[in-house]
Amino acid sequence: MFGVRPVARAGLETGVCDRFSIVMEQGGNRLVLTSGVAPDSPIARHAALHGDGAQGFGSGNTRRCSAVEREQERRGNI
Repeated sequence: MFGVRPVARAGLETGVCDRFSIVMEQGGNRLVLTSGVAPDSPIARHAALHGDGAQGFGSGNTRRCSAVEREQERRGNI
C-alpha cells in the first residue's frame, strides 16, 4: 500500500516472545513498528502509561551494495 512493503518481522513465530515488530520499507527508507504482546511487557507498559508514541529515530544510507542487489534481483527478491 502506498509503495510501502514489509521486509522483515519478529514475533512469536521467530522466537521473540515479548513483542511483535515489522519492518516496512519504501525506497531507501525503513520504519520499524513494534507492539507489545503481553500486557506486562516493557513496550505495553510504556503504551499504557504514555499512549502511542515514537522512539529511536535514525537516518543513514540503507542502499545495498550492487552485487547483493543484483543477486536479489536474479532471485526475484526485489
